[in-house]
Amino acid sequence: MLLIIREEIISLIIIVFIASYYIINKQKDKNNHFLYVILMSLAHVIFDLITVITVNNRDVVQDIINRILHIIYYMTGIMFGRGLQVCT
Repeated sequence: MLLIIREEIISLIIIVFIASYYIINKQKDKNNHFLYVILMSLAHVIFDLITVITVNNRDVVQDIINRILHIIYYMTGIMFGRGLQVCT
């Protein structure tokens, strides 16, 4: 199972490291755009992790739950992209 989710774990570690560095050093921009992008990318990675786990356990997870999680996963990607557009 860890071989399947290794990209998500590494991404999660990097995002948490960047967010903690940002918060500890108090490098705040005026409208907290960077914090918004970090939070949206964190949500996207978490739902990517959940989606990968549910796809690989199709015998346990119902199809409707799997579809709902996929929709939420795609929506976090859209929100992440929207956050990048707001920042520029």
